[in-house]
Amino acid sequence: MFSTIGFTVVPIICIAELSCWFAVLTLNHIAHAIEESLWLILVVLFAASLLIYSHQIRGGLPIWVLLGLIACAGTTVLIVFVDIPHYIFRWWTLRRAGLRYLRIRDGLKDAFLRRHVTHKPEHWRKEVLWMSLYFSAGVWVSLGFIFV
Repeated sequence: MFSTIGFTVVPIICIAELSCWFAVLTLNHIAHAIEESLWLILVVLFAASLLIYSHQIRGGLPIWVLLGLIACAGTTVLIVFVDIPHYIFRWWTLRRAGLRYLRIRDGLKDAFLRRHVTHKPEHWRKEVLWMSLYFSAGVWVSLGFIFV
């Protein structure tokens, strides 16, 4: 069972990253919602792996398994109730406003040439939660896996 889950992880990550880059280059945020859905699948697979592991070990449940399940539950809530709705709303709003998506070539050009440095909090307000969790808690959790 672990090997089946293990073999699915890398392809899902690759497709999620391709979705992300497609969204960034074309400005089509529905691809971000697809990306987040793929991350959700990975979280569920990770939780399933932890549950399978917890049933196979003898003795007490290691604390890292419990912490991992709690992290999976929190991540699931965040993705389902914050991230996916956020990107769907952004996609819907921009689509209704008549935004035309960029072609990938034009998106690459735009990514290399357009620079608008801003320090205004209103430009980042909707991104603060996920960025804070991803670039702080996510990094520390990932580093913690090294020692488990």
